[in-house]
Amino acid sequence: MAHVRLFAGLRELAGTPVVDIPGSTVEEILVLATDRYGSDFRRGLANARIWVNGDPAEADRVVGPEDEVALLPPVSGGATLAPEVRVLAPFAAAIVLLGANAIDNPVWFVAALVGVAAAWAWDVSENGVASGSALQVPLLVAALAGAVIPYAWNVGRGGAAGIGLAILIAILTVMIQGVVVSATRDFASIAVALTAAVVVAAGTGSLVIARISTTSGQRWIWMFLLMVIAGRGAAAFLIGRASVSVLDPLSGSVVATIVTGVVGALIWDLNGFAAFLVAILVAVVLIVGAAFASLLSTKEVYFTQAVPGVLSDVGAGLLAAMVFLPVARLLLPV
Repeated sequence: MAHVRLFAGLRELAGTPVVDIPGSTVEEILVLATDRYGSDFRRGLANARIWVNGDPAEADRVVGPEDEVALLPPVSGGATLAPEVRVLAPFAAAIVLLGANAIDNPVWFVAALVGVAAAWAWDVSENGVASGSALQVPLLVAALAGAVIPYAWNVGRGGAAGIGLAILIAILTVMIQGVVVSATRDFASIAVALTAAVVVAAGTGSLVIARISTTSGQRWIWMFLLMVIAGRGAAAFLIGRASVSVLDPLSGSVVATIVTGVVGALIWDLNGFAAFLVAILVAVVLIVGAAFASLLSTKEVYFTQAVPGVLSDVGAGLLAAMVFLPVARLLLPV
């Protein structure tokens, strides 16, 4: 009896995220599942993608009692989480970080960053097909280490050595988990977990150091967060509006990020041209970050479509944060 993980509309139709269904092949499992959950479920399966133990599979794939079959409908379709949830969850995360950054004591920002990064780690590990135990513990540890260690190490000194220590702890967590948990010992699981953990540790650490290491840190964070919100928000808004907009989601994201960065520089008395250069880099890395977040969730690359879960934009922001600190230190006033 194989374990079947259901996503998006299929999960809603079945009323459960995981179900055990007997069958020796994927096809047998799909037939039994449609008999159990009805015609709407059958229609949802028509274009669904199938994974067995995290790898793409066809209907004739043989499965055993310990195998996990994941069924994911097209991520660009309507059979996903409610639109309100997809909008409100990233918006709530942004409000938490913006509000924490408004407080002069950076401890509040560090705490908020840990919470948001941990929420994203839980979201991607619970809702992605390439997730589960292989990602959950390493990402949670990386989120905590990436925020707390750089702050404890560098407060009052401003160095970046704490980020290196956080990354080391994240890497060790992945390796130790690979030794202890046999299901996470394969090369693909370790490679994905290592990449994701390094991004989380480095991204959160970069934001912490940016906040505490310079007199302009608070303004840097304002500008960065608003660029991420504008860029990812514009991409989400423009999806499906190609017929009524002169911008596609990718170009709209770039324009919104750059405009927000330049306007932010004017508001917070930063160098406008330098902010323009920083915004260009952040805009480009946000696009790469969207692909990174989709790879973690689906093992496929999407730049604009919705992916499982509700906080994928946080993953894009963490990747952008990795490059924001060194470039901001180089170009923006400290």
